[in-house]
Amino acid sequence: MDILALSGALRGCDAVINCAGPFTLLGEPVIRAAIAAGAHYVDTTGEQRYIGRVLDGFEEEARRAGVSVVPAMADDGGPGDMIAHLTAARLGAVDEVVVAYLRARRGGPRGRWRRCSRRGR
Repeated sequence: MDILALSGALRGCDAVINCAGPFTLLGEPVIRAAIAAGAHYVDTTGEQRYIGRVLDGFEEEARRAGVSVVPAMADDGGPGDMIAHLTAARLGAVDEVVVAYLRARRGGPRGRWRRCSRRGR
């Protein structure tokens, strides 16, 4: 992917919302182009290794450019993380916040429930 051409196309954008995966293959060039264009970046990935690479690899570059890079803002992570952050900020010193997601899966007469939790501050 031509990052220079892509960053040129993104110039003047306040933010880039990337919804095109697989992010492991296609995400990083878009992040680099967004940072080069001075645009904030958010995506909808759920690919755990990719999320780790983004969190570990783009902080300094984004900070220097004055933009935010936020992966994994799909419905299965972002809203709960934001609510946990706002709740912890209002409560003060918090050791742990647990967010549980309960969802009905299609396929059974009553569906099946999956419980996930995220911890953080």
